[in-house]
Amino acid sequence: MEKYIDLINGYLNNTLSGNERKNFENRLETDSEFKEIYNEQVAILEGVKRIGLKAEINAVKQNYIRGKWKKYLGVSIGAIIVSVLVFNFFSGKEDKLKDLLNFETEYVQQYKVASDSVISIVGKKGTVITFKTKDLVNKSNRGINSDSLTINLMELTNKQDLIFANAQTISDNKWLISGGAYKIEIEANGKELFIKKGKTISVKFPKFTEEENDEMEIFYGNRNSSKYMNWSKVNLKLKVNKNYVIVYKDTTIVDEEKTKAYGGIKYTKGKLKIDSLGFLLNKEIKAQFSMINKFYAENDTLRIYNRDNKLYDDLVGLESGNERGFSVILKKDLNSILKGSNKGYKTTNYISYSNITDDFYKTIEISRLGWINVDKYTNTEELVTVSLNSNKKMYNKEVFIIDKKNNTILNVYNSKIDLPINRSFYIISIGIRNNEIYGFKKSMRFNKDSNYQIEFKKINESQIKSILTL
Repeated sequence: MEKYIDLINGYLNNTLSGNERKNFENRLETDSEFKEIYNEQVAILEGVKRIGLKAEINAVKQNYIRGKWKKYLGVSIGAIIVSVLVFNFFSGKEDKLKDLLNFETEYVQQYKVASDSVISIVGKKGTVITFKTKDLVNKSNRGINSDSLTINLMELTNKQDLIFANAQTISDNKWLISGGAYKIEIEANGKELFIKKGKTISVKFPKFTEEENDEMEIFYGNRNSSKYMNWSKVNLKLKVNKNYVIVYKDTTIVDEEKTKAYGGIKYTKGKLKIDSLGFLLNKEIKAQFSMINKFYAENDTLRIYNRDNKLYDDLVGLESGNERGFSVILKKDLNSILKGSNKGYKTTNYISYSNITDDFYKTIEISRLGWINVDKYTNTEELVTVSLNSNKKMYNKEVFIIDKKNNTILNVYNSKIDLPINRSFYIISIGIRNNEIYGFKKSMRFNKDSNYQIEFKKINESQIKSILTL
């Protein structure tokens, strides 16, 4: 509501530019809700005029000199209080709605760590954060005096995460496609910490988008006074991490003579390098080795082990291994194996690696904590103009446009919005009227300039999350 009042006052005070004034007047003609807000504001200002605010202020100056200021000062303050109460009424309603629509606290992961010289954590979705304690300072620019730190991390990696956290993908009115939005906060003794000037921390982000390699960049985010998110580009491009891949054959050989002579099961292990595959993405590795679900990574080199179990030169499938990864023959099966019988066994040929399933971007250095987004600007497309109306007048509502194809979440501030032609979107709107909550959600596609009516239906607070669920 604050943005409407400022805009209306700018129009009434003739401070808008020619184009802004023309857009304002067009909106008055096409947006009935905005026109009603405008009429209410005009009525308020007329009331203030009737009180004689301007005249009273001038009179206060004169009568203060004469020593008769109390009466006039009281009238002026009364008029100001009226304006403040009106503003607070509308802004309070806006804050309540935004709070109802924000579920970002559900995404907070908290890590409590000792304040060692170097700290590294891995988020639930793979984000790796590494930093030196000495590179952090408090608000007073002093070093840390605490035995432990608290790291708060949010990983918003898809459309659903972004809308629940009310994290719009917009940069100075330009649309963004998000590859993941993250919030990193570090605290000591309950107080926020900052990165020391001239220092950085290392972050490695997982890659969740299908966008082409090297197209994504880093944006820093801030919420404005109305709690809307805006992202600012910092000219830091991301490169997709590729690992050098080496494939080994991992062989277990059972020694028949020693097993017969000394009892138990005697075996040796050997590794044979099969091939070097060069630099590959994780998804390229999976395409070649469909049975992979783990690998061993060391210094950006992946070592993949193709494990065969052998009784001399004959392949025999054995029971699964112990904690060290060796293949183990069960004692009850020893006799049949030594006799050369492999009945009931199948030849095994599998690959073992540690549990990393997603591609990553290469590690980057960031100079500030808070909101960080992996983004790219959307491509230029043919647009159509959609005018949004509603079946019920809502003095306080939020309208979201969600791109079905990309990780793009937008708030609609005006009654008109330009959308790419023939692209599918969700339109979601939630509003408050007379302390009652109304909701709307529908999937739409527009192939020409259109008028679209939002059909609000009454809901309760517990249904808000289901309306926001895609």
